[in-house]
Amino acid sequence: MRIVKAINNNVALAVNEQGHELVIMGKGVGFQKKPDDVIEDTVIEKVFVLETDELSEKLMDLLGEIPAVHLEIADEIVNYAKENFECKN
Repeated sequence: MRIVKAINNNVALAVNEQGHELVIMGKGVGFQKKPDDVIEDTVIEKVFVLETDELSEKLMDLLGEIPAVHLEIADEIVNYAKENFECKN
């Protein structure tokens, strides 16, 4: 994957090998990254597939405003709920 834009240290907009835009999350995934930098799959923890450019812009704006620690906590809550409650997704 290649970086399109670093949102913050842990979130970036990227393009995969097929040319699809994705929002990727992982510790340091956006740290000191410039457009066209290659991101190793090993540092990517979460991938969000964007269906439209408008949705992409909204998601990037939101993720840029949310502190990384809040995203990590929300992810832990969702994972806990999936493991401990009957969830379909």
